[in-house]
Amino acid sequence: MNHPIFGRLSSSKAKDVRGSRERYSFGIDANDTCKKRELGDPKAESNPVKCPMCNGNHILPRCNRFQRESVEGRIKFARKNGLCFNCLFRGHIANSCPKYSFCKVTGCKVKHSTYLHPKANISVADKSCGPDALPTEFEEPQTSDHPTPKKSTSAQIDVSGAGVSNIGLPIVPVKVKCAQTSKVVKTYAFLDSGSNTTFCTIGLLSHLGVQGRETELALTTLHQEDHKIKTSVISLEVFDLEENNMVELPTVFSTERLPISESSIPAQKDIDKWAHLGDVKLQSINAPVGLLIGNDAPRALEPIEVRRCDGRGPYAVKTRLGWTINGPLGRNGTSSRCTHFIRSDPELDNQFKKFCDMEFSDATVESKLEMSIEDSRALGIMEGSAQLKNGHYEISLPWRNIPVHLPNNRPLAEHSLNYLRRRLVKNPNLLAKYSKVMNDLAKNGYSRKVPEDLIDQPQQPLWYLPHHPVFNPNKPDKLRVVFDCAAVYHGTSLNNQLLQGPDLTNSLIGVLLRFRENPVALMADIEAMFHQVRITPNDFDALRFLWWPNNDLNVKPEEYQMLVHLFGATSSPSCANFALRKTADDNANDFDHSISDIVKKNFYVDDCLKSVPDDQEGVKWQRSSPNCSVEVDFT
Repeated sequence: MNHPIFGRLSSSKAKDVRGSRERYSFGIDANDTCKKRELGDPKAESNPVKCPMCNGNHILPRCNRFQRESVEGRIKFARKNGLCFNCLFRGHIANSCPKYSFCKVTGCKVKHSTYLHPKANISVADKSCGPDALPTEFEEPQTSDHPTPKKSTSAQIDVSGAGVSNIGLPIVPVKVKCAQTSKVVKTYAFLDSGSNTTFCTIGLLSHLGVQGRETELALTTLHQEDHKIKTSVISLEVFDLEENNMVELPTVFSTERLPISESSIPAQKDIDKWAHLGDVKLQSINAPVGLLIGNDAPRALEPIEVRRCDGRGPYAVKTRLGWTINGPLGRNGTSSRCTHFIRSDPELDNQFKKFCDMEFSDATVESKLEMSIEDSRALGIMEGSAQLKNGHYEISLPWRNIPVHLPNNRPLAEHSLNYLRRRLVKNPNLLAKYSKVMNDLAKNGYSRKVPEDLIDQPQQPLWYLPHHPVFNPNKPDKLRVVFDCAAVYHGTSLNNQLLQGPDLTNSLIGVLLRFRENPVALMADIEAMFHQVRITPNDFDALRFLWWPNNDLNVKPEEYQMLVHLFGATSSPSCANFALRKTADDNANDFDHSISDIVKKNFYVDDCLKSVPDDQEGVKWQRSSPNCSVEVDFT
């Protein structure tokens, strides 16, 4: 069958994905405008119904043109074309129509269609659909004198007819951005409280100019279990239209389309008719629904204010992204009934197996593959450029190509800084923490202001780094400023131009096993490990960034440079580990060989885990190892 979100689903049952988090989203569309052939009527296949007004493939009550006519115009058309005033088909009159009266107006005893009932006398039996809603004609008229019962073999239900009220869904206009680019796209977002997964359309990613990382989902719908499909996953940022609030969407899966009708998007005219929503203002944009935000982003769905309906009409919920309207809108039309049940499990088998092979397989650790050509080139650059200056190793950035060709991406950095400024202005506490980090970078010699004589005469390559704040959920008071080396401008980024270098990190399983050899445990770490390794002066201009002098947001931003390898640069882990190992090699003759072995075997990135037989050995190690690191300022 064809699924409204994920297309064709096969009949085979996919294997169980164990240990993965189940994901749910909601999107099965029970279309109100289903025809007889969708309900399994063979006659409808050979004799499709033609509308007598527009000649379309639908019955007259579903004709938009007919619905727009006045009651007098509809009566005139039905009389002129010899139609039954009850079922609106030819061949008989209302008195001899085999169907019961289609008029659902309270107290009306005339056998006619609701479409032909004078408006002045309308009193709807079920008023839950709004002040202008007309009742639904639940059965499709029969053309024969003897009606034939319908046998439905489809998930669709025929509920179309006069005056079906559209149902408003919690849909808000938003701005969407990916951290990798500066482009901002407006779209509508459906805030789906029944989903634990967030989706976006492939079209939205195309407009943003980004692509996600390919992965696989195992979906469960009402008719299919654990069907695997190809998709992609990416991280996005979503804002309200004024950009007063931002919500991060760390895990967003792509899909061809979202089965949400535009008729379900509430408009200002829909709520103006309801007194209890008088002060609620909605914004509108010319865009489709390109985003479905689930409960994995609770800040987007969290109610800030609620306007109750008290049993009449829709209710309103104010969220960080704007007001949402939920319930019957009182707008007449052909509405699509939607129920939602999709369960999606990320396919993690391959990723988990790969992780286990890398971290917990002795066979893999002991039989390492030879270096690739690119890794050998990167290692050669490190060995050829490494110099000890003022207590720090200085290592060139391992460029993929020489000379390096990078476009001037200052416009990207300026756009990112303007957005950052808006956040800092609204959050003085964030500004204070951000300013402290910037001051510490300069104080520790990790960054500097670009000298005046070099601002207009940069050395190539030249690149400006966007930067933004990141908080660790486990350390909410600690702010890290991340320089975005993956930001793309004109099809390239800094990371695209750098070689990753060989993986010189010790295996985690080896470090942990050696840590458990003896009863006395010792632990240490290297503070700001990447920043302890400097870059060569020729690379300074490749790490330029914009900031305000003296942290004053009211003055013009100036140009600064990072002087060290960065967290986020693809080459930094390899360069930092190379410098750490070189520290042990260069100081091997000055210290006991066990100290060199500790540096080479007991470090996992910047963390050292060591065990010794007794306290005396631990004291000896503690007194010796810092002296080695001080020689190169690795403390």
